[in-house]
Amino acid sequence: MTIEPQVPAALVALLLAALVAPTAAPTAALAQAPIAVVAPQSGPLAAFGAMLETGATRAAEAINARGGIRGEPVEILVRDDIGDPARARTVAGALVAEVPDLVAVIGHVTAGPSLEAAPIYAQAGVPMITPAVGEPRLTEDAAWNVLRLAPTDSAQGALAARHIAARDPDARVAIVHDKSGFGKGVADTARAALDTAGIVDVFYEGLDAGEPNYRGLAARIAAAEPGFVYFGGLAPEAAILLRDLRAAGSRAVLVATDAIVSPVFANLDPALAAGTLMTAAADTAGNPAATTIAGAILAEAAATQAGAGEDAAGEPGQAADPAAVPSPPSVVPVLAAEDVIETLHPVALRAYAAVEAIAAAANAVGPGEGEAIAARLREAPVDTALGPVRFDAAGEVELELLAVHEWRPGPLGQLDYVGNALGAGD
Repeated sequence: MTIEPQVPAALVALLLAALVAPTAAPTAALAQAPIAVVAPQSGPLAAFGAMLETGATRAAEAINARGGIRGEPVEILVRDDIGDPARARTVAGALVAEVPDLVAVIGHVTAGPSLEAAPIYAQAGVPMITPAVGEPRLTEDAAWNVLRLAPTDSAQGALAARHIAARDPDARVAIVHDKSGFGKGVADTARAALDTAGIVDVFYEGLDAGEPNYRGLAARIAAAEPGFVYFGGLAPEAAILLRDLRAAGSRAVLVATDAIVSPVFANLDPALAAGTLMTAAADTAGNPAATTIAGAILAEAAATQAGAGEDAAGEPGQAADPAAVPSPPSVVPVLAAEDVIETLHPVALRAYAAVEAIAAAANAVGPGEGEAIAARLREAPVDTALGPVRFDAAGEVELELLAVHEWRPGPLGQLDYVGNALGAGD
């Protein structure tokens, strides 16, 4: 049986309001300092595109309030690549043709589209910052225009392995992946890092995504008696696998990436999932700027939802029917004691910081100087909501983006990872 998230109606509507903002009009002629967001705006990855747009748009508003880029207002142009490489290539070509004064691109969300589009932007003299793609190949050739403001997949796998080895040098580890490039990539990185630490996995296998259960696989894993199960894949499969592992009698600790950050996982019974470890963005609780930005986005969403409840339900304050709109993936409904959502997925804040970085560099060297903008971001740190951002020669950000988090029951009993970052020996 497929696990379906049971998200309260008001919570579903509030999250959708936070993420799904009206798409910016693609009228390039009106943009004086145009920055494009290219990401899925439709299809199964649309929530990620909405988060990039949300973060970038809020950053543009703040930058314009300070005078824009050399006095010119930033305009966010949104394009939909639907997460498809061929579509991304077409969109990128049309974008640079239609907007010859394009300052930069914030995108894409997945590896295939990024790898296809980056050379097109480079030929047009346009830098690209991705807040989401962890695929190592993206920066292997050190293209002048490619900058990554996101942890690499390999970094997630390696960090997880180091944490397991520090916790138990003699750990028995099972490794499972969903056969995707991402899932197998992080799993193989974790496997190699564990081997370096002297830990040989006791089980290694791929699963087929989308199956209603993994009982047979779970039984084979349980028979290997691992203390940890490292999973490379997404939240739906992680949730089902964990459920079936517990049914098979395994109490192994699930270890995964931030790809499980979803209501599908957050709404699991804590008796099943508490104690799950995850590599994800470092906690921003001590970062006032990031906290303020996230709070502003959510406050606006709450105000929007107050009106939407009347329109959708006909009665003040009544939320829309949750069956009418799907719960947005990749956003954890984390609740404080006051029933207030207190976090967004990290890519929203990284998109915000990406626009800030581009604007700072463009102010220094000029908005029409794409190669100079990219070079500037490699030369000196620029201030952003995430802290000082600088990129190395390959385009990788020199900023600690990852930590190991533990999922625990929050004040209201729901699983939560925010504030639960672990130290090396935890």
